[in-house]
Amino acid sequence: MLYSRAAGGLRGFAFARRAPGARGAPALSAATTVQEQSQDAGALLDALVGEPALLVGDGFGALVVLELLVRRPELARAAVLLDPPLHAY
Repeated sequence: MLYSRAAGGLRGFAFARRAPGARGAPALSAATTVQEQSQDAGALLDALVGEPALLVGDGFGALVVLELLVRRPELARAAVLLDPPLHAY
């Protein structure tokens, strides 16, 4: 799913993360990892944005943003993390 907002030159994108079944997880995979999810997000940013972006993640998405910040910091201008489940660490 993709959203765009033209006001003030801002663009916003949201995507459906891959998950088992219809969303495109590999057939042999029961789940995907935070690392795989962040690779997907990084690929989306590379393809659609092309410059540092404001990254926003809620819940599990916040973990994806954290992983992206560690592995690909050049993609982020800033980050907003909402309710990250840090008890997993």
